Amino acid sequence: MARAIAVTAIRLRNAHSDCSAAIEYERAITFDRNLANAYAWLGRCKLAIGSVDEVISLVEYAIRRSPHDRNLAAWYWQVGAVHLLKARTDEAVPRFEKARSVHAGFHYIRACLAACYALNGETKRASVALGEAQRLSSRYSSSAG
Repeated sequence: MARAIAVTAIRLRNAHSDCSAAIEYERAITFDRNLANAYAWLGRCKLAIGSVDEVISLVEYAIRRSPHDRNLAAWYWQVGAVHLLKARTDEAVPRFEKARSVHAGFHYIRACLAACYALNGETKRASVALGEAQRLSSRYSSSAG
């Protein structure tokens, strides 16, 4: 039952209906409190709808429940993103670095690291991280050249 509800939540999330998806993830969790992915994706929905204060506890619970999950890099990114949004770069950097160590191929992790380093005045590290993000995705290319 819980997994079926979680599948409904995934469909809603993919349809960019984060509020509805969050409700379904909460329902899934009431049926099975061990669904680590449901906690993490609920956190992702909360991040998308602006309820950032709820994200960290949900995602960190998911990490504790499933410390070797294939989505671990994305989960660490979510925690880092909340810290970055709250201008806590000293807390964001270790989460993004952990995410990068789990999965080195996600461009958005490198881009967030570049932002944190730049905000901390570490321009050399920011430049390297931005270069890595640009190597992984054309999203970070500049025409200012």
